[in-house]
Amino acid sequence: MKRISYSFLAIFIFSLLSACNPEERIPAYVQIESIDLQTGLGQGSTSADFKYARLFSGIEDLGQFFLPAQIPILKEGTHQIDIFPGINDNGISATPVPYALLKPISVDVDLQAGMVTPLSVTASYKDNLEFVFIEEFESENQVFREELDNDPITSVNLTSDIVFEGSRSAILLVDDEHPTLMVGSSIIEELPLPGVPVYLELNYQTEETFEVGISWLSTSGGRETSFQNAVTAKSEWGKIYINFTTLLEILNTVQGLEAWQIVLRLRMPVEDGQIVIGERKTYLDNFKLIYVK
Repeated sequence: MKRISYSFLAIFIFSLLSACNPEERIPAYVQIESIDLQTGLGQGSTSADFKYARLFSGIEDLGQFFLPAQIPILKEGTHQIDIFPGINDNGISATPVPYALLKPISVDVDLQAGMVTPLSVTASYKDNLEFVFIEEFESENQVFREELDNDPITSVNLTSDIVFEGSRSAILLVDDEHPTLMVGSSIIEELPLPGVPVYLELNYQTEETFEVGISWLSTSGGRETSFQNAVTAKSEWGKIYINFTTLLEILNTVQGLEAWQIVLRLRMPVEDGQIVIGERKTYLDNFKLIYVK
């Protein structure tokens, strides 16, 4: 009887240990190298910088992954995978978010344990968007024409020396004799609805930090300006997505607001209380001001 009891106990312990250490499941994988942007008529450049992809399978959140990524999925068979391209909100890597102006990308994937399925992913804008303006700096009749710095020497000019795409880009130039350039876009009278996503997209290459903000005009003739974002120096072309949602939601509460505009400001650096001798240049391209209708 004791021998039988010991045998039973050994079997019980083995079964218990096996239950605590079940056989590890082998995931299937999808591989996403990058995400491109496809644009339609009146939507401007296909330039994009999607840093992340957030994936769902049904209601299951599979996670957010820095691209390129090989993504494990503990499922087998054919499943719909929904992909949400992600950006650095306001150019800040600490605030990765799905880009709110894009449609989710849905693909059916045959998932097999241990197998890697490469995905070619292309995003597109949502249908219910308002493109307030698109400025590609290919024409002399450009959006950023209102001088706000009281210096007729400084302005947004066109150049073919350093170009992101097309034949021309914009150049902002300041020096120690003309240390500030501040310019406004065309006046915009209609405000987006409170809380809807509002973004300004642009490509840039800059020797010095420049600022992007919003200026608003009141019916009494007053002007106020808030600079939303400081874009730091970058020696190669980059892309930034500036989120104006919160600021424009606040503007919806301002009494007597008549109109608003996007404002750019470039300033010479100051050291020990003195303007640095020399000059600084900023190159810009492919502005898009977009919000959800």
